[in-house]
Amino acid sequence: MIVFLREMKEHMEAKIKSVREKKRIYYLDILRGLAVLFMVMQHSILMLEYTGGNNTGVIGTILIILGTAPAAPVFMFVMGVFIMKSKAGHWSFVRRGLKLLFAGYVLNFIRFSIPMLLDGNLEESIKMLFYVDIFQLAGVFFITAILFRKLANNLYFTPLFILAVLSISPYLWGLPPEMPITNLLWGTGETVSFPYFPWCVYPLLGMYLSKYVCHSYIEKRHRKIIVLSAIVLGTVGFFILEMFPYLDYERFGLGASMAMIAFVLIYMIIIERTTNLLDLTPKNRIIGLVVSWSTNITNIYWVSWILFTIIALIIGFNGFNDMISGLIGILVMIMTHLIIKYTKINRIIPKI
Repeated sequence: MIVFLREMKEHMEAKIKSVREKKRIYYLDILRGLAVLFMVMQHSILMLEYTGGNNTGVIGTILIILGTAPAAPVFMFVMGVFIMKSKAGHWSFVRRGLKLLFAGYVLNFIRFSIPMLLDGNLEESIKMLFYVDIFQLAGVFFITAILFRKLANNLYFTPLFILAVLSISPYLWGLPPEMPITNLLWGTGETVSFPYFPWCVYPLLGMYLSKYVCHSYIEKRHRKIIVLSAIVLGTVGFFILEMFPYLDYERFGLGASMAMIAFVLIYMIIIERTTNLLDLTPKNRIIGLVVSWSTNITNIYWVSWILFTIIALIIGFNGFNDMISGLIGILVMIMTHLIIKYTKINRIIPKI
């Protein structure tokens, strides 16, 4: 009887897994899986390379580029797509947002505060505890997403809102008083990497386009419109680049953000076309690996940062060339994958 029940349970679990796999949109998983890989490799350069990626060699430069345009904006865009796909209620989004915020600050304590406390720097330890990273951005957006879910599909609201955010954000950056809450929204200090303004535009764009792109393939007519829109946005953004203020990669103004949005759209279309034309599915071991990274993105982010912190405490921060730093990044990615696969860490880290 026990054997029969066990076999029934295994059969049901296999059936549920099969249904879930059929519902997955592989090109979006590939987009998100590559984004987390590029993020990890970029972090290796930032943590271990001599200059922290500011004046690195060819390999370091490539990894820094891959960790910017095809990583964070693409990841946030895909997050917005899946928010619209979700059937969860408003309070579920609020709870997930709060969990992500909490997880982000716990991670800050582990990767920043503890090393600084060990170095005897209490002031920096406290300051870096409130570092605003992508976990905090995702957390705040999940909380505010309940305001946009009913309006996101509106033909005019979201484009106009995105335009307004990109136009107004430069005038919000750094507004006093500088404190953890305002830093989450529009901070400009060294402890702020992803302020809500302007980064909320990428998940908003994902929500807006979700009904067109949240399928196994994008219809031809929608694909043409997306490509044409990207070309127009990229061209206009390039020509008005110097007309609107921007500070850096984390705080792009209107022109630079339009160019970045254009890149995200074109990059998405390239991955979608490649995935469908080559019939890329998890049956291919490499694609299966990338898809697994997509489904475990928060676990990978957490575990890889903890590993980088441990490694840097042992061998030192920013003490290697870009090639060695890149090799260590690959090693960290392998170790992270194995830890997630063979432990239960996914039970304690909230999903984005």
